[in-house]
Amino acid sequence: MIDLGDLARNTKDMLDNAETLSKAVDDMVLYKVDGGGHKKATGISCYAAYSENTLDTYIRVGAGTAFKCFYSLGMTGTVNEEGMEYLEANNFDTASLPSGKSLENWGLESVGISLDEDGNPFVSIGSEAAYAISDVQYLIGRYTDEWDFLLGTDNDITCDYENGVFTSRFSGAWASFDGVSSSMYQYYEDDDCVSYYIPARVNGLDVEIEATYYYGDQTWECDSYVYHGDMLENDWEYLYEGDEVTLYAEEVDSEEMVAFYTFTYSEDAGFNYMMLPDGDYFMCFKFYDSLGNEEYSKPIKLYIDGFDVVYED
Repeated sequence: MIDLGDLARNTKDMLDNAETLSKAVDDMVLYKVDGGGHKKATGISCYAAYSENTLDTYIRVGAGTAFKCFYSLGMTGTVNEEGMEYLEANNFDTASLPSGKSLENWGLESVGISLDEDGNPFVSIGSEAAYAISDVQYLIGRYTDEWDFLLGTDNDITCDYENGVFTSRFSGAWASFDGVSSSMYQYYEDDDCVSYYIPARVNGLDVEIEATYYYGDQTWECDSYVYHGDMLENDWEYLYEGDEVTLYAEEVDSEEMVAFYTFTYSEDAGFNYMMLPDGDYFMCFKFYDSLGNEEYSKPIKLYIDGFDVVYED
């Protein structure tokens, strides 16, 4: 599902009736509630066919093999094995097809991280592999004597798609509650803001706390959460003074979510964005393609000392 009004705004240069649709949505919606990461939501959603599951469905049950091939090629840059057989049987020159937008054939898991002349970590994968990428983030984790765990992802990266070079701008600052570093995962970005979800439990419910940074006024907003309830419903709630909040992080070895800190929510014990504690950490780059595939680069070790982030060369 996608927001219908936002779709209309983003297609106004392509569709003649986009402005008419946008006005109709505004006239139709009488009341709406939006969370910190959804300030542009208009209150009406529509079915959107493009996701990993619906993409598979369209390719599987589409009206005719030619349509399936065309749809797959347009959405992903690739044609599956059945489609290739069909094209070859109809004397289509498959050698002229593009190399595709899938990560599967690029071996990015073997890519190492280097440091530029300023000491910033980067990966160089080449322009052809960069063509296959729909998004890139970096993943941060921490080593401790008790356990190793993931802190999450961010996309503060300088991206040079033409040369296939991606450079992290990680500063050492991260999300925290009550002065304790928490996991956070970047999931949305537009021209105005970037949003993250923080795995947690609030008053006994497993939730995702939303944190949004607004570029314009350079402020953070983090006062609500989403509860994924029964029947695929997403219930949105504010955080209130006195709520019991438990933070979770993914343990590296077991890949299980582990509770590691519980506190009572208040204005003083709320969200902050601050330097991570001194200690040993690691980073790797995480690549995504339009098919939902993910690949990770090799990790690089780093340590934080005060406001300094030092990488092992």
